[in-house]
Amino acid sequence: MIKRIQCVLNGKHYSFDSSLSLQAQGLLIHFICHPDNLAASENEILKYFTNQRDSFRRARKELIEGGYVRVSQNRSESGKFNSIQYTICDL
Repeated sequence: MIKRIQCVLNGKHYSFDSSLSLQAQGLLIHFICHPDNLAASENEILKYFTNQRDSFRRARKELIEGGYVRVSQNRSESGKFNSIQYTICDL
């Protein structure tokens, strides 16, 4: 699930953040363009890109480390993992 929140990241905008690769910027744009509460499993996201799973994970890691994305995953009552929730810092 994709969820957006309003926040400021030390006054920087992702398009001017030279620490982000083009892949990470593209993934962030993909997240921002989707409506809130959209189901977004890794496999669903990869359908939109020619990149493989490893490059997706590297780009996601860049976004997490840069503070642009938060990832959470809860467990159901039976102990199984629920879907991953991406919280996007919408600038």
